[in-house]
Formats: sequence, C-alpha cells, structure tokens
Amino acid sequence: MSTADLTATAEVAGFDDAVPLFLAVTINGEETGLIAEFSADMDGNNMTATRKELGEIGIKPPAGIGKTVALDDIAGLSYRYDIAEQALLIEAPHAVLLPDVISAGYAPAFEPADDAYGAALNYSIVAEQTYTGGFSDGIGAFSASLNGWAFAPMGRFGSTGLINGPLATGGPMKALRLDTAFIKDYPDKALTLTIGDFATSGPTWMRPIRMGGVELRRNFDLRSDLITDQRFSYQGAAAVPSSVDVFIENNRVFSTQVDSGPFRLEDVPVQGGGDAEIIVNGTDGRVTRRTVSFFSSSRLLKKGMADYSIGVGFAREGFGLESSDYGKEEIVTASLRYGVTEKLTLNAQYASMPDLHVAGVGFSAVPFALGELHASVAASQYQDSLGYFAEIGASTRIGGVEINATSTRTTKSFADLAYVSGINYLGNANGSLLEVPLAQDVVSLSVPAGRDNRRLGLAYVRAERPTSRDSLASVSYGTTIGKRRNAISVNGAYNFETGDTRISFGLSIKLGKRAHARSSYYTDMRGENTADVSYTKSMGEEIGDTGYRVQMAQRDDSTPIRLKGDLRSRYGVLSGEVQQDADNTYLRAQIDGAAAFTGGKFALGNQVRDSFAVVDLGVGNVPVYLDNRPVAKTNAKGRVLVNGLNSYRRNRVSVDVNDLPADATLGVTAVELVPSRGAGQHVDFGGADTGGVLVLLQDAQGRPLPPGTIVR
Repeated sequence: MSTADLTATAEVAGFDDAVPLFLAVTINGEETGLIAEFSADMDGNNMTATRKELGEIGIKPPAGIGKTVALDDIAGLSYRYDIAEQALLIEAPHAVLLPDVISAGYAPAFEPADDAYGAALNYSIVAEQTYTGGFSDGIGAFSASLNGWAFAPMGRFGSTGLINGPLATGGPMKALRLDTAFIKDYPDKALTLTIGDFATSGPTWMRPIRMGGVELRRNFDLRSDLITDQRFSYQGAAAVPSSVDVFIENNRVFSTQVDSGPFRLEDVPVQGGGDAEIIVNGTDGRVTRRTVSFFSSSRLLKKGMADYSIGVGFAREGFGLESSDYGKEEIVTASLRYGVTEKLTLNAQYASMPDLHVAGVGFSAVPFALGELHASVAASQYQDSLGYFAEIGASTRIGGVEINATSTRTTKSFADLAYVSGINYLGNANGSLLEVPLAQDVVSLSVPAGRDNRRLGLAYVRAERPTSRDSLASVSYGTTIGKRRNAISVNGAYNFETGDTRISFGLSIKLGKRAHARSSYYTDMRGENTADVSYTKSMGEEIGDTGYRVQMAQRDDSTPIRLKGDLRSRYGVLSGEVQQDADNTYLRAQIDGAAAFTGGKFALGNQVRDSFAVVDLGVGNVPVYLDNRPVAKTNAKGRVLVNGLNSYRRNRVSVDVNDLPADATLGVTAVELVPSRGAGQHVDFGGADTGGVLVLLQDAQGRPLPPGTIVR
C-alpha cells in the first residue's frame, strides 16, 4: 500500500487515524517468511500490533493487560517501515525475542482415526489335569478368559469375563462377569469417557477401587505426540546460526541446528541427576560451553499440562467372585495434577460417600536441581471420626550414590474409599485386612561398585499396623560378565521381627539371539533351600516361531521338573506344559487367540493389542508386514488378522512381491491405516493366485506375427 493509497483510505474514512497494514516481517536481518497485521499512522510511525500477532512473529509482548501493544513501548526494539517492499524491518535484542523451541524427544505424529465398524474377541482357553500317584485318576479343570467388544465411530462397548468348571466329569460350568463398559475416546483432547465399570485413579496414598458409574479422565495414551513428563531443558542464545550439542558424562545425547537468536531445548531424554555440558558451535568459528546441573523426576508433569479424573457411581463388591454386586452408597471421586512450573507439580484428591469425606493435597518439586522432594497431607471424616495422613519423600544423587527415601504416618482413624467400601462388603470383623499402615518407612541406596555400571543396592523397609509390625533389610548386587552377555546376581534379606534370613544367588548365560540358561540357589524365610537350573528359548513374533523352557529344581524334599513349549500359529499361540513333582503330575494346554469382524469380513488370529486389520490378500500362505516387520501369514483363502496396529498413528500394512507365487497378481502392495483404539479396518489388496492369459499369435506357417499386425 503506497503513501497515496494510505491518504486515500484516510480521506474516504473521513479521519486521520491509524490504518491496518499487512507487512512482511524481517527480524535482525533474517526474513521470517511471515506476514503480520500492524496499525500505523499516515507516515508509518506509531506502529502497533496485537499481543497475539507479536507472539506469532516471535516478539515477546511486554507485561500488561491491553490487547494492543505499541512497538515503541518494547524496550530495545526499533523498526523501519519499508513502503516500497511493504515490509517491516525489526531490530530487537534477544531479551525481547521468543526462543525457538526445539524438542529432543521423539513423539510419533498424531493422526485422526478413520471411521470403522466391527467387533473383536480375545480369548484364552486353558485345560488342566492333575494326577496323584499315577494316571488312572486325576482332577481336571477347564477355564476360558474372554474379552469382547464392538466398535463404531461413536465409541466401543465391551465386556470381560471368565468361564470355568471341571474337566470331563460332567460338572456344571460357571460364568463370571468382570467388567462391562461403554468407552468413548476424545483423542484431540486426550480424554476418555467411561460409562460402566472402571477403576478410580489418583495419588499413591489414595488406594484405587473398582466402581460402576461414569468417569471422565485424562488419557495421554491416546496422544503419542504428547510428552507429558518434565524432562531436562535448556535455554540459550546464538549470535549466528550454530550447532548445539548436549553431553552428559561425555556422551552426546542430543544434537541440533539453531538460527541466530534465543533458543530453547526441551524434552532431552535423561534420567536421574548430574551435570550436562551444552556446546554451541557457531558458523563464525566461535565455540561456547556451559555446564548445567539437572535432576529429572518422573513425578513432575510438564509445565502447563493437567492430568485429572472425575467419577460418580457405586463401589464394585466381590470383584472376581460375583458378577453384579455393587454397593448401595453413591461415591464421588476427583483427582488433579498440574505442572505449575518446570520444577513444581501440584496434586489434589477428593472423595466422598454418605459416611466418608476425604481430601488431600500434595506437591512434587526439584529444588535447585539437587534432587526430587514430594509431600502430601490428607484428612478424612468417617462417621464421627477424624483421621489424618502425611507423607514425605526425597530422591537425590550424591557422588554417584542414588538415595531414595519415603516416610508416611497415619492416624488410626484415617479412612479412604478402599477401607470404607471394603467394610461395607466384608463387615467390621475384617477391618484389619483393609487398614492403612500407621507408619511406613522405605529407604534405598544404589552405590557404584566397580566398573561397567556395577551397583550395590541397599534397602530398608519398616511398616507398622495396629495388629502387626514388619522390619526388613535387603542387599543386592549384580554385574555382567563376558562382554555383557552374561550376568551374576546376589541378593539377601533379613527380617528383624522374625529373625528369618533369605539369600539367593543367580547366574544367567546368553546362548544365542533368544536363548539363555539360568541357574539359581536360594533360601526362603522358612529356611528351605532350593537349587534351580533352566534353559529357555523365547518365542519370536513371526508366524511359525517356537519357544520352550526346561526347568529342574532341587528342594529339601523333592525334585520338581517342568517342561513348557509355545508355538505362534496364524490362529493364535499354542502352549503345552508338563510338571512332575514327587507323586504329582500336572498337565496344562492353552490357546490364546482372537476372532475379529470388520468391513463385512471375519478372521481368526493372534490376540488383538491396541488395534487390528483384517487383510484380504487373495493369495494363501503369504507373509503380511506391519511397518516392515513380518507379523502374520494368510490362510488358504488369502485372509489374515493383523494385530498390533498403533491407534491414532499411521500404520503401513504391506506384502513383499518376492513372497508371492509366480502366477499371483495384486492390485496394491501396501496401504496405510489410522485406526482408533480397539478398532479394526478391512484391507483388500485385490490379489489372486491365478495369473493372466498368455496368447501367442502365429501365421499359417507357425511363425509369430510381427508387432503391429492387424488381426481379423
């Protein structure tokens, strides 16, 4: 917009006031590639912009409540309005520039899920037989663990349960329902709504219970792109474009490139405490180094992030024993965690039922990068009794020694949901089984013991209840030998109340990619000695992979032997086990699998984890790949159930044309799917195991016709 244009605009408007300008922005000689909206008077002076607009171009607005900020009011900032280029040239010190934020954490991109309809069932079927003194007579049992659900874009409805009974004796089978719920995920907000059975959540001092009702909670598992824990961060500035390296104990843990100006590194993946060296290497040849102390704690929530839950319903009673027993008293529960700063996270909890009200608050902090400190206090009113709870704990690292300590104190009258709901179901006579410890102290140390990260562990645990007291000390040491392929461990424990001692020794030798041998010797608290030796080959993830375990033990009064084998088939995992101990023989057979239906197609396969796909390849006995890993193999009809897809992430399901028979054809060789949690999608590769028709054209003398010949 030229000066003449500005004048014309002002004359039409009928006043000489500020006019809007849309200008390309250059900061400290660097073009931002952004166009921002400003306002200025007729000669281009008195430039203003909204706080939001300034933030988007990287300028830190000064403190204040006004929506609009005058650029002349920003300390140290100067600007020039280039009318010809319709650009604003800004010169600003680093103090008024927003830092370029760079995350060092890997977080897969979040993808909105594709709509899908269907159902799935995971099952584990077990048959057991125990013989005593021979194989003529035995006791058998059958059980099935079932987890089934139906899904649609609106959510999913599912239930889990058990079926069990005697085997081959004609006795009745019993069915037991465990959980039933309708679940609706809101991945964009990282929220999950549950209507039905759920388990409460909250801080460690509030023991969870199972309820039937309604719950709304934060569910960060829905968002693979979010890093929720507060990790090491560093803020600095570069005079020129530079490379930035982060070293911890002489190991480079992160490296990146930054432009000139302030920058901020976030989510650097480190654990525990120590010193980090930040090296900034500029394109002008200058190198700056800075050492920063840090302490990382999993208790801290990332700054500005909130984790919460709200639930209303009734306590689930007799879970695992009864199918539909619920308490008669309504329960309300709520919890909240909030990352106030990078070094402080607050939490709060509230729960109530007609005879109980309990509330508590707490914090976790990392003061001066010296260690992590956390504390909580809570109060309860149960019937007419007031009770109190307090907890304090700390973690730190001093000269390579890691120290963790936690101490809790509780008055005898303190009650929580687990205690009151348990009393309502079991009665007051069983109250001692549900009480919170009056005092509990836990101290542990991890001490460097030689090279190769060998460490000595020491721990002490003391717990006091109205009817019992425990005091236990333990020591452990482990090290690797033989190029870290093998390991030795020694453990010991002593109970100060009973005088019992337990000692164990272990040796593990790696024998190949998935095989290892182990040997151990230990004494339990009763003074009984056991020597154990085993050889194990773990089962792989590909169809046809096998695994097995051979184990023999020597006890004071017996020599038990155990044999176990596993096979991963296209229809599930088959397991068989035999145990022999004195006159007793135990036999067990198990199959873990799944049945799934989506897109009008049905398939059997291995158990569904997260999400799945039903793949129609049209060609039998061909491997199917998930993100370039072989995970399944088509059946004779060319169909297969592929499990293990990651919800709300892009998954690549493909086949390798080199695995196909010579006469097979495919419409496509790969597809990308984005399923929702627990959902599945149907994929048709448009394949067939019969090739096309080959036609040979010849003349009357049997010679091939030349290309381009017209045939009538």
